[in-house]
Amino acid sequence: MDKLTRNYFLNALMAAAFAATAITGLVQFFGLASGKGNIIQSVFGLRYLDVIFIHNYAGLLLILLIVVHIILHLDWILLMTKKMLPKKAEPESQGKN
Repeated sequence: MDKLTRNYFLNALMAAAFAATAITGLVQFFGLASGKGNIIQSVFGLRYLDVIFIHNYAGLLLILLIVVHIILHLDWILLMTKKMLPKKAEPESQGKN
């Protein structure tokens, strides 16, 4: 698999894991999967514990994919960091008048 294809699939997986984590996080935050009128269970058939399970494992998958992404792009990250840091001024040689 070439780098372009590998990066495409890695980024697609990261986007899917992020979307799952974000959506389930919002569902938990707004309480859409608990109590009376459980919208998530009536529409998708998911209980509150299912939402928590999906949220936790999608979050762990996202962390793993981000670590892999950073490892695969480490050379680029180091190169860009080196370019972005200010260059050190060379000390003036002493003895010049």
